[in-house]
Amino acid sequence: MLKTFLIAAGTLSTLATPVSAGFYVNGEFNQSHVGSDWNGSGIDLHVGYENTIGEKGSFYVQGGPYLSNPKGADDETNISAKVGGGYDVTEKLNAYTEVSVVTDDTNTWGSKLGLKYSF
Repeated sequence: MLKTFLIAAGTLSTLATPVSAGFYVNGEFNQSHVGSDWNGSGIDLHVGYENTIGEKGSFYVQGGPYLSNPKGADDETNISAKVGGGYDVTEKLNAYTEVSVVTDDTNTWGSKLGLKYSF
């Protein structure tokens, strides 16, 4: 029964998915500096999925290992994830947002909210 459900769900999601939707991989290197002091770096190695919402919206969700290299501490591997989206306000103006997390004893959260104007 579970196998039938998964096949049906996969088939339906494939039929409902626009051409622009899909899975992707994303590697990202980040560093932190305060003034001239280096505070560490990290690498995201994510697998994600993106899709459209209607004619003007889009979203993505991605996650995977985060390779942390903090200043004055041992390197470690954690899990990180990001969820974001955008909306075309006009043909040239897009509003976007993102929420991210890196898991650890105390989770580190981040967020973005912005506007992108294309000429």
